[in-house]
Amino acid sequence: MKLKDTQESEPPVYIELNRVGVKGVKKTIIRKKDGRYNVLLATIDVFIDLPPHKKGIHMSRNLELVNEIIEKAVGPEVEDIELLAIEIAKNSLKRQEAKRAEVEIHADYSLPRTTPSLKTQTQEKYELVSKAVAWKEGDEVKVRRSIGAIAEGLTVCPCSMESVQHYVSERFSIDPKVVEKLPLASHNQRGRGTLIVETDEDERVEANDLVDIIEGAMSSPLYEVLKRKDELKVVVDAHNKPRFVEDVLRMMIKGLSEKYPDLSDNAYVIARQENFESIHRHNTYAEKTGFYGDIKKELNGNGE
Repeated sequence: MKLKDTQESEPPVYIELNRVGVKGVKKTIIRKKDGRYNVLLATIDVFIDLPPHKKGIHMSRNLELVNEIIEKAVGPEVEDIELLAIEIAKNSLKRQEAKRAEVEIHADYSLPRTTPSLKTQTQEKYELVSKAVAWKEGDEVKVRRSIGAIAEGLTVCPCSMESVQHYVSERFSIDPKVVEKLPLASHNQRGRGTLIVETDEDERVEANDLVDIIEGAMSSPLYEVLKRKDELKVVVDAHNKPRFVEDVLRMMIKGLSEKYPDLSDNAYVIARQENFESIHRHNTYAEKTGFYGDIKKELNGNGE
C-alpha cells in the first residue's frame, strides 16, 4: 500500500504561511574567482511560501535540492555564490509548486593581502552574504539577487584625539597647528562593517569590491600578522584618519557610489557599521538602507 504524503493532508487551520523551510544546512563549496580557489564552509537557508490548504512542505526535497544543485547543476566549482542561491531558489519553485522561494547563504572566505610596510603576504578572513528571491508572475519567474560582505577594520575616535591635541598644546606650549599634524593618542576600536546590495538578476556586484569598500572606509584595515614596523604603520595611518562610526558608514556609501556609479536606481543597499568600544561597556552602531536612486540624490545634494 502506497503511503499518502502527510504534507498533502488537511491542515488544522487554513492560514497561508510566508516562509517555511530549512535553516542551517552546512555544505562545502569550492569558489573559483579570478584564478584563486576558496574552500567555503557555507550555511544555507531555503524557504518557500505555503498555501493555506497544505499541511506542510516536503523538507527532504529542499535538502535533496541543495545537494543536487551543488553537486551537479553548478559543477564542482562555483564562481559566485549568488548564482548558486538563484539556482536553488528557481528549482525550489518548480519542485515544491510554490509561488515564492528565498535562499540565503553565509560563508567565510579569505583574500590575499600585503602588510603596509614590510609587504608581507597574508590571508585575511571575511564573510560572504548572498541571497536570492524568486517568485512567479504568471508563467514567468522573476528574481532579485543580493551579494554582500562583512569585514572588520580599525577605527580611531576623533573626539578623544581632539582632547589629547588640546591637552598637548596647552601642557607643552606647542603651536596647535603643529599638534594637529601629529598622530596623537586616542581610543581605538575594532569595527565590523556590512555592505549588501540587492539587484535584479541581470546586474552584478562583486563581493571582493564590497570588502575593499568597507576596509577603505575604516581608519585602517586589520592584519592577522604584523611585525613592529607594520604595527607602527597601521597605528600611524589609523590615527591620521580618525573616524566616528557615522563617518565610516557614510564613507562606505560614498565608496559604493564611486565604484558602481551606473548601478540601477532600483538596487537596494543595506549598510551597517558596529564599533566595539574600548573605553565603554557599550558598542556604537550606524545603519543606512534605501534604494540606490534615492541615495545618489542625497550624495548629489538633492535629498530632502
